[in-house]
Amino acid sequence: MSYLASELLYDIPWAAFALIGILTIAMPAMHLILVLGRVLIGRAAGINWWVLGRIVPLGLAMVIIVPMTLRAKSDPTESNIALAELATIFLLVAAIVVPIALPLLQAYVQRLPRLGTALYTILAIVALPVAGALATEAALDATGNIERNVPVGTTVNIPLVFLQDQQLSDCKQSIATWLPEGFHSVADPVTGDRGYRPFFMFWVDMTLKATFLDFFEIYDCGVSDLSNNPKNLLVSSFVFIYRAFIELIVLATIALPFLGYRER
Repeated sequence: MSYLASELLYDIPWAAFALIGILTIAMPAMHLILVLGRVLIGRAAGINWWVLGRIVPLGLAMVIIVPMTLRAKSDPTESNIALAELATIFLLVAAIVVPIALPLLQAYVQRLPRLGTALYTILAIVALPVAGALATEAALDATGNIERNVPVGTTVNIPLVFLQDQQLSDCKQSIATWLPEGFHSVADPVTGDRGYRPFFMFWVDMTLKATFLDFFEIYDCGVSDLSNNPKNLLVSSFVFIYRAFIELIVLATIALPFLGYRER
């Protein structure tokens, strides 16, 4: 793969992720300003909960994650660390899934134009691997910060997040020749971090497998040699939610032509 194509592989999803992030923050903020303006001139507030709902779960998650993380740092037992990781995953799910899911759900409930819904779906699928990679790095960083506060002599058993193929299938070997960044990455022995690009390729792999309804998984083909560790229930649950969400929006998009949506 050429250098330009390789960079576009990372830059285009970043652009899609940034656009969704801006919409998630800017639209509720603008809506609140308009609501305030209407109230000040004596008109009905006209609150649109579809718009405000995009950012409310993020605020709730922040209220949950901060105290649990502080508790884990002050008393780093296995249970407290697990709760802090759970809070981190809750934050990540709220920040990633809800802003994408609500506009799609709104499109179905209010029968919005099909073309706009389909375009937003494509934008969401392209952006999700970036969100997954950032979520992975954030979770590893949060766990590392908590583990550094574990007293000397205390043992806390946290399972590995990812497993790595020891031998690649023929399909993966072929892909590795032109897309090597998804393969043979090396984890930091302390934090488990592999860098953004290997994690990004892992989530691209998850996205492809979910989008094509496990076709690639059945034939042991993919763009990454990483897989989630089933013993790490927290991250494995996040992977399940991610893939289930992708499959849901793909099936919903396939159903669009069969629904009687009105064009506005």
